[in-house]
Formats: sequence, C-alpha cells, structure tokens
Amino acid sequence: RILDVTGVPQRAGRPTEGLEHLERILREAAGASEVVLLVPPIEAPASPSQGRPWAELLKKSVCGGAVQWVCQTMPTAYERWIKRDYDWKKVARVMWIEDRDTGEIPWEL
Repeated sequence: RILDVTGVPQRAGRPTEGLEHLERILREAAGASEVVLLVPPIEAPASPSQGRPWAELLKKSVCGGAVQWVCQTMPTAYERWIKRDYDWKKVARVMWIEDRDTGEIPWEL
C-alpha cells in the first residue's frame, strides 16, 4: 500500500508540531507490513546555515530499515545534503524524473 501523507498540516508558528506528527506517522508505518509512504519533500532553506530537521528525520527512519518512503527533493537540497552523505548513499536511491525540457513530470509516469 502507498499512503500519501504529504498533506499533513504544517503550522507556520509551530513547525516542530508538524515534524512531531510526521515522526509519529513514520514510527507507525515502521510497524506495518508492505507500506510505502509518500512524504513531504525535502526542501532547501534559503540560508545554507539553517537546519534540516525533516531531512535528518527521514534519514534516521530509513537507516533503521523499518520504513520505506518516497519523496521529492529540490536539486539544491540534494546537492547540499544528500549527494555527499555516506548514510544517504547507503540507503537512498535517487531518481530524477523531471523532464528538464518542459519542467514537468514525464507523461509515462
């Protein structure tokens, strides 16, 4: 089963609340069999010095091997955090599916 949790509300004034909710979802999915989560994207903050709590939470969840998920990531976020990270390289499979000529997902998908 694929479960879409990309619509989990993020409150502007309380970002940690949304993160805690997503962490609970990841833990619950780890206990279920044959579940793949479609999770919110990994976005690069405006400043490179800003933290990346969502990316770190996802990495922690997948490194444990108990949960599977699919998400988008901005090329900037990939270059900044994922590309050179040994832990990500061990557990993640990165696929570029955007048609760079049109800026859209190819019709085949």
